Amino acid sequence: MVQTIVRHALVHPLLLVVRTEDTMTPPDQGRRLAGATPASALLEVAGMGHHPTPGEWAQILEAADRQFDLGHGLATGDR
Repeated sequence: MVQTIVRHALVHPLLLVVRTEDTMTPPDQGRRLAGATPASALLEVAGMGHHPTPGEWAQILEAADRQFDLGHGLATGDR
């Protein structure tokens, strides 16, 4: 059997959130995807499981604000 590998270029900015304690989506999957996409940023949240707490959401939103250059200062209340 011949296997064909098709590579798609992801050109849009991505923010990949890796949760170090996530058993449903292993952190290595996010790390590999981040390494394969040139316009991506990787945020590793230590100790976070599959469902973020309100404080962890604040970290994620702040990282998204930086990655997508939104200029909102979401986590700091500068809105």
